[in-house]
Amino acid sequence: MKLRYFLALPLYASVLLAETKWTFVKSGPFEVWTNGSDKQAKYRLLEAEQFRHVFGGILAKPDLKSIWPVHVLAVKDKRVSEKPLTLVRDAYVMVTPEDTPLGPVFRRDAARVFLDANAKRYPAHIEQGLTEAVTWIQVDGTRVSLVAPPADSRTLTWARIHFLLTDPAFSGKFRVYLSNLEQGGDEASACRNAFAMPVAEVEKLVKAHQAKGSYAPFPLTGRPINADKDFYPKTLSADLARIAEVDAGMAKAASLADLETPESYETQERFDKAVEAGSKSPNAWLRYGQMMAAKKDNTQAMAAFKRAAELNMQWGAPYAEFAKLETTPSRQMFYWKKAAELELRNVAYWEAYATSATEANLYNDAAKGWAGAERAAPTAEERTRLIQARRDIETRRADYAEAERRRISDERYREIERLKAEALGDIRKAEAKANARMGSDTAPAKDQVEKWWDPEKGDKVTGTLTRVDCLSGGVARLHIAGAKTRVVLIREPSKLATKETFGCGIQRPARKVEVIVQPKPDTKFGTAGDVVQLDFIQ
Repeated sequence: MKLRYFLALPLYASVLLAETKWTFVKSGPFEVWTNGSDKQAKYRLLEAEQFRHVFGGILAKPDLKSIWPVHVLAVKDKRVSEKPLTLVRDAYVMVTPEDTPLGPVFRRDAARVFLDANAKRYPAHIEQGLTEAVTWIQVDGTRVSLVAPPADSRTLTWARIHFLLTDPAFSGKFRVYLSNLEQGGDEASACRNAFAMPVAEVEKLVKAHQAKGSYAPFPLTGRPINADKDFYPKTLSADLARIAEVDAGMAKAASLADLETPESYETQERFDKAVEAGSKSPNAWLRYGQMMAAKKDNTQAMAAFKRAAELNMQWGAPYAEFAKLETTPSRQMFYWKKAAELELRNVAYWEAYATSATEANLYNDAAKGWAGAERAAPTAEERTRLIQARRDIETRRADYAEAERRRISDERYREIERLKAEALGDIRKAEAKANARMGSDTAPAKDQVEKWWDPEKGDKVTGTLTRVDCLSGGVARLHIAGAKTRVVLIREPSKLATKETFGCGIQRPARKVEVIVQPKPDTKFGTAGDVVQLDFIQ
């Protein structure tokens, strides 16, 4: 009896290990983990990859990406039914029976994952139709076809996409139609550009297609994949297998209490321990950074967010966390913009980008942010709210531009007045110096100019001062219109005998002047002589 008992122990242990052994196969964003047959896991992976290939062809976006890997747990348990894809920490996870082909639940959820990660927002009824149509893709090795759903699921949204994909007159132009919608065009322009037909005419054909009732399988182009040769199974560590069971809801998190691995710490939300243990999970690093930010340790927080961004370069959340730590609107705008460009359908990121740009008075960026938010809006109500917000920003932008124009104009006016005052001051200094040189005992009367030239050797010119060119070195060139236009030079403003001041440029209004000019042609400045006295005639 004892001998039989001890012989039975190794046999029991080996059966237990066989039941808990997990392997996985991987391709693209998909990983199929199984505690059963490697061959069945390969077939599930083939079905997933064929779906990704065909859906990418429909969207004209080959090699569709996912922000997070997709883990399909193909289990031996016959009681398991296909469960929806659920984001668990840093992977989408679903459970399915190992020997049952991936079904509509997988394709519906995978379609949404790929739309979110690869395409700008389409109108809601188009997105719904796309999802409903590709849910009924069938895969048999390299043979892929589009079939009709059960009669009670043949909605108008499904019929629209099924018709446009399968009717020969429309299928070749479907990509153009989607491209127009993705760039923000309305359905009327998309139909006109792609099909040269108004929406109403297309809708008549769609409704007739929905009423038809009988639909043959429509062949699609699959990838040349040989599941047995192209996919290589690898052993999944016992620790990761236990964690996978918890992720899939097949076991409780408390069952991992004895594990001391980064993944187990993350499952238990002990993110500081996960990071200390060398976690390579972007989610763990992001959550740890949030913990540090809550403790006001921004240095550690920024380092953690940077690591999260490095571990998943398609994820916008780390850049959103960077933005929250910034205090300068222009820096906040930079990070919100990066986050929005990575996750094109995230309305919150686009709106935060627009708001921070507005606060930084960067209104071109604000307009781009609002436009991105409008395209990302999932509903008409949300889009209406964003359009109104954008209009409010345009009003603020116009007010800001007008205020800036006035500020610049005022600054220019003050600068001209300052230059005028400086020129008059130079003249007064010149008068004082001239008086001192001549040894006059009596200072000149106010506004009296000391003559240092010989009036007999100068020409008197009377006309209208139309323009003053202020040249380098304090030299001024005057344009005086009379019987003929005279161009003369004020070579040394400090010695100019005048009681008046004037500004540079076109003179508004032009005033009559009388000047004494000493003939002294100057080819460099294009003038006929030097002004030694200037008086404005009332």
